Amino acid sequence: MQVTANGRLFSNILKQGIFTIPNFQRPFDWDIEQVSEFLDDINENIDQNYFIGHMVLTYPEHKNKYSGLTCYSIIDGQQRFTTITILLCVIRDIMHHRHKNQELKEAINRYLYTWDNDNNELPVLETEVPYPIFQQYIQTYVQESEKEDLINSIENNKFKNFISKIDIKNESELKLLKAYNYFYSSLKDFDLDRLKKVRDTILALEVVFVEVEDLVSAHSVFMTLNAKGKDLTFIDLIKNHIFSKYDKTKKPAQPNYLEEIWKEIFSNIQSGGREEFFLAFWKSRYTPTVSREKFYKEYMQLAGNKQEKFDINAFVENLYNDSNIFCKITNPNMDDWIDTNCPKKIKIYFHLRYLINFLDATKLSYPFLLALLRCFNNKLIDINNLLSALNILEKYVFINNILYLKGTAGLNKVFPKYALKLFSAKKKTEVHAVINDFINQMRNKVEPYNEEIIDRNISKRIYYDRNSKKEEDKIAKRLARYCLERLEWRKQNNNFSIIDISIEHIYSNDTASSLKNASDIDKIKTIGNLVLLEKTINSKIPNDYSEKREIILKESNLFLAKEIFSKHESWGISDIDDRNRKMSKEIYEMFE
Repeated sequence: MQVTANGRLFSNILKQGIFTIPNFQRPFDWDIEQVSEFLDDINENIDQNYFIGHMVLTYPEHKNKYSGLTCYSIIDGQQRFTTITILLCVIRDIMHHRHKNQELKEAINRYLYTWDNDNNELPVLETEVPYPIFQQYIQTYVQESEKEDLINSIENNKFKNFISKIDIKNESELKLLKAYNYFYSSLKDFDLDRLKKVRDTILALEVVFVEVEDLVSAHSVFMTLNAKGKDLTFIDLIKNHIFSKYDKTKKPAQPNYLEEIWKEIFSNIQSGGREEFFLAFWKSRYTPTVSREKFYKEYMQLAGNKQEKFDINAFVENLYNDSNIFCKITNPNMDDWIDTNCPKKIKIYFHLRYLINFLDATKLSYPFLLALLRCFNNKLIDINNLLSALNILEKYVFINNILYLKGTAGLNKVFPKYALKLFSAKKKTEVHAVINDFINQMRNKVEPYNEEIIDRNISKRIYYDRNSKKEEDKIAKRLARYCLERLEWRKQNNNFSIIDISIEHIYSNDTASSLKNASDIDKIKTIGNLVLLEKTINSKIPNDYSEKREIILKESNLFLAKEIFSKHESWGISDIDDRNRKMSKEIYEMFE
């Protein structure tokens, strides 16, 4: 392994070529606390030498991409390199916008940009991760209109309004803009001499510049330098171990295969959370009680176990395959489950949608769901057993957590236990035995029907207050829609469209003010006064009950709405009370 390590000033590093952050690296993740601490360190070390540690770099495979320029890939140090670049951009922009000093602005630009042999201007820091925000609003010159919009928003204390209007694709882009805002707000009132001292301190930062010949060697150096894992997540450490040990000679032996598959894994698990995925993956395959703090240690015990002959390439493939399943769990999409050869598969979508989007199913269930759908993909479980398991899980979460407020005590062991049993089962008969055991155990845990408790908690937790924006009322509306959808789904034998459906108050919310009794007004928002309606119908129905009834009976295809309006020629508070009483039992029994 050929490694060179030299002390460099950051100004010299910026003159060495192009620096690329590979797409498999962790996105920009510094919060304001870390950004402010870095700026404090700079201000406290004005006119002094300040050492900021090491950076590990390697020549990427596209080193001849730019004529006449050396290109590096940053393996360790991308957070600091990005932060310093943002800070230099801010100083450049303040010098131009506030101090109207074109020469000083151009002087800084000569560190932020470089030129190839064809005189093409290129940013010194390049990100393979698609960061349009970084290039569009931070690196670009001040005279660009979008940059002016950003600066003006900060100058006029309207930054929050600015970020609400632009297309921010992820949390990393938001953190980039927040870092820029913090630096600009902190430095904008500095006089020119003070600002130049900050600039000079940044350019004089001392770094150990570690150059390694290839990616595998670079990750080995990274692991050595970060042996204690300080300030790194367990995922960072695992990733760098994988990149240092992965055998690129094995199939599929394709250029950048590992980098590309790692990028796809991270894309798949974005909605559900990276750490949550890795924890669910581990608990569904290896041990049931791993924590974030002990994850890397357990991983290294597995990877270093010579008797088990750990196959790191197979481990990556398992991560990739499970990440696809995890994406379908945490981001339910109807298209994933439409199958003309197996119409029942669409029910999987509804169960996942209800568990994740409506019931906020505890993350403790992720290992079990991952193992369950893995078995289904591997044809070890039939559709009926799968749906039975999902149904009892949904029933348990709704009844025990929503109707009885029981919480999740004990489930941190139950779900991983059955996940591991499913992983260990290699035959259909074994898998079905595990599923039946799970169903029986969960069925025994479901709370029995208690009318008093359920009536009380439904009235407190399941309703629709159209005039409220409070978070608790948004949750109540979501649960109301869940119950109405679930009841409609059962009435129509799981065959109705959820697209373009909205909640309608039977007794109009707009006329509730005419009621004299405060308790009667509160009843308007309860589940007994709610139905689902097609949005095309809901948008044109009047407040008058008779007219509303006529339109709904003529045009709606929803069973519950037609049932209510066909049975009731008029509707009042006593009808709401009667329906509330009936619905508590219907809601409890709405599962298959």
